[in-house]
Parts: sequence; structure tokens; C-alpha cells
Amino acid sequence: MSRRLHCDYKGFLLILGAFLTLLVLPSLAAADEAQGYREQISQYNQKVVKLRASENAAQMTADLNQTQSWLDEALVQVGKEEYNAVKALLRRAEVQLDYIEMELELSQMKAKADAKEAEFMEVQTRAGQLSNELDELTAKEALLQNQVSGKANGK
Repeated sequence: MSRRLHCDYKGFLLILGAFLTLLVLPSLAAADEAQGYREQISQYNQKVVKLRASENAAQMTADLNQTQSWLDEALVQVGKEEYNAVKALLRRAEVQLDYIEMELELSQMKAKADAKEAEFMEVQTRAGQLSNELDELTAKEALLQNQVSGKANGK
């Protein structure tokens, strides 16, 4: 009988161990998933801070605020273990951040293009002025040549 109890005890321990493993593994996986989301939220928050510090960020304030709001809500949802909501919010934030980066890059390119266009217009204006000066000098030269040849003929 004691041998039977010993076997039952071993079986009980094995079943208990398997049961605990089944309980612990999902919670470990959930903890890993939550940590992964927290890290992603942190990375996106750093990106928001970086974008706010960029040159033309003032024009994107509303979009940056909306993105920050989504990231804050995603963090709340991680705490509630609502991972489908977290995924959706992070996807929105990712797309919005990409959009903001592209808009800021476009804005910088437009500013450079405007500066080049202004520079070109300045050069074009200066070329027109120089052309007029050249025409005036050519006319003066012709006048002086006529005066010199008139004096030479008059002698």
C-alpha cells in the first residue's frame, strides 16, 4: 500500500508540475508580449520627441499630439492586456509617424527649392542689370569712337 501511495504521490507531483507549467508559460508569454509593446511604445515616444525638435515641427503639432495620445492609450491598453487594441494603436502611431516624417522632409525640400529659386531670380536680375550696363558701355564706346574718328577726319 505504501508503494501505491508513493506512485500516486509521484503521479500527483507530475500532474501538478504539468498544470503549473501550463499556468506559468502563458503568463510568461504575456509578460514578454507586454514588454515588447512597452519597448515599441518607448521607441515611438522617442521618435515623437525627436520630431518635435525638428525644424518645421510647428506645422505638425496637431499630428504629433494625436500620435502621442495614441501612444499613451496604447500603454494603458498594455496594462489592461488588451493586446489587439495595442496593436491597432501602435499601427496608427507608426503610420502617423511615417506621414509626419515625410511631411517634414517635404517641407525642408520645399524650403530649399524656394531658396534656390530666390537665388536664381537674384542671379537673373543681376544678369539683366549687367546686360543693360554692357549695352550702355557699348553705346558709349561707339559714341567715343565716332568722336575720335570725327576729330581724326577734322584735322
